[in-house]
Amino acid sequence: MKKWIIFLLCFVPVFLGGCQGLKTPEELIGPPEVNVEKKYLKDTILEFIPDNSELLNLPQGRGANDIDSVMGVNLRDSSEGEIVAVYRGKTDRKIGILILSKEEHIWKRAFELRLDALELSDYLLVDLDGDETKEILLGYFRSSDSVKELLIIGSDQKEIKKLFETQYLALDISRVSEDHYVDLAISSGGSNNNNKFQIVNYKSGMIQIVGELIYPENNEIYKISYANINVGQKAYFLDMYVDNSTGRTDIVALKDQALISLVRKNDVKELTQEVPTESRDINGDGIVEAIQNRIVEKKDDMPILIRNSSYNINLNEELILGMESYESFEDNIRISLPPIAYDAIAVKKSPNGVICSYISQSLGIRIPFLEVRAVDNLEIEDYGFEYTQVDERYGRTILAKLVDTEMLEGAEQNEFDKIFRSLQNFPDHISFIE
Repeated sequence: MKKWIIFLLCFVPVFLGGCQGLKTPEELIGPPEVNVEKKYLKDTILEFIPDNSELLNLPQGRGANDIDSVMGVNLRDSSEGEIVAVYRGKTDRKIGILILSKEEHIWKRAFELRLDALELSDYLLVDLDGDETKEILLGYFRSSDSVKELLIIGSDQKEIKKLFETQYLALDISRVSEDHYVDLAISSGGSNNNNKFQIVNYKSGMIQIVGELIYPENNEIYKISYANINVGQKAYFLDMYVDNSTGRTDIVALKDQALISLVRKNDVKELTQEVPTESRDINGDGIVEAIQNRIVEKKDDMPILIRNSSYNINLNEELILGMESYESFEDNIRISLPPIAYDAIAVKKSPNGVICSYISQSLGIRIPFLEVRAVDNLEIEDYGFEYTQVDERYGRTILAKLVDTEMLEGAEQNEFDKIFRSLQNFPDHISFIE
């Protein structure tokens, strides 16, 4: 019976090409499906870009990725659509942007511009004015002096053209104003001085300034982010360099078409950083903190241990200290402290890591109780069971050790016990610096 089954399995496919014609599982799966529309757009644009040029891989982030070198868009209501492509000359290395427009079923060159560009920094297609057609935001570093330029390309429904051009350093795009227009937040002011913060939008065929703040000339805004300051409110976080060596952060809200510094509103002149540090969501709760820091220790005039204080703004728009942490750059270790320990602990570098000590006012001494160090994975066995493995990355592991004390009495002993217990879950407080 089995022989008949084998015979039938081979005999029946003979009518379709014989047993030798059976497809393998790999052949049945077939090659990856081709994106026909993308291929059509790419093949079309390749007929128009200059000879000895190639399509450019775009900067990652802000909605762009490698496959977006060629995009089909609508820049005008009156046309049948456009193709936008960015390319680079293979010989002169110059970057160009080319836009084709389809009219009466024929693709025609509608706009082309060669840029004095070293690299692209931003590339976005956004409907800025809510008319269901797109505008192109193109940011690039000039090849002549590495200054960043922002170029906005769009149409007045008749022709595609440059709408706006400015030097800039930082850019953020969001809907902040109480209308349907997209707001562009830009730091600008000149080639070496990006101390002007502007919010602009594209409205009624024109770029309009919604709000503006100008900081002292030695300030340079290098990052802008519109983010949550608490559960119900958002504002702009402006991180800036001061004299190219230190940093500061302002938190700015747009109210009644005026920009208000929430830091100055709290009678705080500024949130300064001895080591420039970007605002970020430290604990992953969706709320961004502004950082104030100071250098605790230096080595060869370089900071090796800094103390970070992170601040939030609550619903009453009050500046609130959220968390304090220490970062050891030599060891790449971050230690976050519980609130009870902020003024009771001293942190310093040791030859092999970081030491945390309790400050006893009654005894007038500092009592070491927490040791943290990073070691190569091959060295872990040298430290025995008294150390706990906390975090591991790139062949290195953080080890931590808590040591209790019997030197204290009364209120200080109670305070120390609370700090000691709060730090026992090491992963909540100790990690590598990302």
